[in-house]
Amino acid sequence: MKCEHCTRKECSKKTKTDDQENASVEVPSPAPESGEEKGEFHKLADAKIFLSDCLACDSCVSAEEGVQVAQQNAKDFLRVLNLNKRRDASEHRVLAVSVCPQSLPYFAAKFSLSVTDASRRLCGFLKSLVSFIQARTPRGASADGGRERRTKQERALLCFLGRATHPAVGKSAALCWAAGGACGGCPGTWSLGGRPKRRPPFRGVQPNASPPAGVHYVFDATIAADFSILESQKEFVRRFHQHSEEEPALPMLTSACPGWVRYAERVLGHPVTPHLCTARSPQQIMGSLVKDYFARRQDLSADRLFHVIVAPCYDRKLEALQEDVPTASPGFRGTDCVLTSGEIAQLMEQSDLAVRDAALDTLFGDVREEARRHDGASSDGCLAPIFRHAAKELFDEDVGELTYRALRNRDFREVTLERSGKVLLRFAAAYGFRNIQNVVLKLKRGRFPYHFVEVLACAGGCLNGRGQAQTEDGRADKALLQRMRGIYAAVPGRAPETSAHVQDLYREWLDGADAPRARETLHTAHQGPGRPADGRDIKW
Repeated sequence: MKCEHCTRKECSKKTKTDDQENASVEVPSPAPESGEEKGEFHKLADAKIFLSDCLACDSCVSAEEGVQVAQQNAKDFLRVLNLNKRRDASEHRVLAVSVCPQSLPYFAAKFSLSVTDASRRLCGFLKSLVSFIQARTPRGASADGGRERRTKQERALLCFLGRATHPAVGKSAALCWAAGGACGGCPGTWSLGGRPKRRPPFRGVQPNASPPAGVHYVFDATIAADFSILESQKEFVRRFHQHSEEEPALPMLTSACPGWVRYAERVLGHPVTPHLCTARSPQQIMGSLVKDYFARRQDLSADRLFHVIVAPCYDRKLEALQEDVPTASPGFRGTDCVLTSGEIAQLMEQSDLAVRDAALDTLFGDVREEARRHDGASSDGCLAPIFRHAAKELFDEDVGELTYRALRNRDFREVTLERSGKVLLRFAAAYGFRNIQNVVLKLKRGRFPYHFVEVLACAGGCLNGRGQAQTEDGRADKALLQRMRGIYAAVPGRAPETSAHVQDLYREWLDGADAPRARETLHTAHQGPGRPADGRDIKW
């Protein structure tokens, strides 16, 4: 049996279900450590890959990759935090979290905040995780925290990590113990085999304290999307000049969506992959920024940094597996772990920690910026800036607001630049698997009218990623999604070429916008499968 969107003749993993769009395949979880018991509190969902994205068959995801995807979860993230608590400060992993711009509207809508306030709340939460990781071990307690000698907060944390049961406290109280009873709903005492003692209240990380065993930096990943869009703009203009009937360089298909790129590389192959934009995705560029530029700025070795991405979809977990830092040794990954917005929100809802809002960090020191987005009609924001840049560079036309025309459905739209009745540029946006199928079919048949297509695997764009805005039964939360769209549209838009920080980074980090180092760091090559996909295999 095959799922509705499967493109192969046979599939060993997919099965037909009543709800094709929401069916999912459980990736195999890593074997538990010896002696590990499942705690009552650990209820976080494991990573899943959805059939509607056509990313669960042998052509796209191997068994080994499935295990690696499963390992990217909140449990692994907290494990690193816990290891920091047990190590000397000189051996701490420095934790940096980068938040995708499409994730912030989810937190804002879910917690009824503005995008700016949501970013501050999220940042404060991630940094306050130290409050239950940085447990105060009483004098005389063993360094390895033997079960009978663990503090109450240590046992609560181990329960959360699934390493020990903690029947004495409930789900909410467990983390309240860890935070020193900060919510006021529990007594805030702990004992060590003797009479209970009053534990000092948690007062946050003091300015002169030693480096905490928690999240150290929280970044907005919008700056990485700036680089990706700027490089895509230059590549489209170059392809437009190089295009000919004998050697077609157009259309250019975007490569920022990992689900789409994985499908194109593993299943479609030629003639699709030559049309993929070579600019690296925002997640890949953010990995290089953190592990290369920021590490050197902070005088840190890259392997001391543990980089986490908060993203709207599970496909980015797959992308992290192939996300090498070009300037580092082969196999060195720019992102160590990807957590979806929903996974972080679940942590926030279950924690009951007293959180102090905190401003997002930047790669440049103490400079703070308000939340912003790329000016475009979609949640990805890629089509509009590339269209405006091409119109100006190629035809000296200044384009203001874009007027889209819906085609088959609201997720398949086009925009054109015309002069004297002649179409100079024709761009399209194709979101969701069915629209992608139509794009590929036209491309294979040689009847493709577009110069550029923004392709996203998720219907509705990145805001509708499977890692956020979902109900408990796995369906899209339409009411929440509607609020997210309104919140995202209200965020001020700004063209990436106007960012002074990006221009500074081109000079300081990449030796100039056109230098070999810039091309190596910001571009990649797309590989096809062993053989091209047979069009007869594709169920249109």
